[in-house]
Amino acid sequence: MGDYHDEATVERIGRAISLGEQFQGAVARTAEEFEKIPAFIRPFAEKRFRDKTGRSIEEWAHSANDLVEQLEKMAAADAAAWAEFRGYYPRLRELLVQLGDYCRAVPGELALFTRDAEKLRKVQQVMDEREALLRSLVAALDEL
Repeated sequence: MGDYHDEATVERIGRAISLGEQFQGAVARTAEEFEKIPAFIRPFAEKRFRDKTGRSIEEWAHSANDLVEQLEKMAAADAAAWAEFRGYYPRLRELLVQLGDYCRAVPGELALFTRDAEKLRKVQQVMDEREALLRSLVAALDEL
């Protein structure tokens, strides 16, 4: 499989870890946002999120944490961790793309429920940032 400590690999892993940590933060903020949804709507919103992204928010939090832990093991040149990553990454990649698709769709869907231009602008900005983060994370992971 090659040298896990060459300079380019170390740099790629470092970038992936940084993006993984940003992803952890984005998932945590998403969970906080769901807590602010009125209680009578929250179950519908959570089900829709799970259906569109393939995982619940809690499962995404676990996945984000597991990913960062895995990348840290890989940074330590753990050959088994590299093999494990290569085994599960194709499915994780599909799910990350689904999550990006969800982010892209949220502003349009929200527009069906509110005409508050400022709220729509803020949601669009947040979702654009999250989608860009997911694209960057997938690109970084693809390089490993």
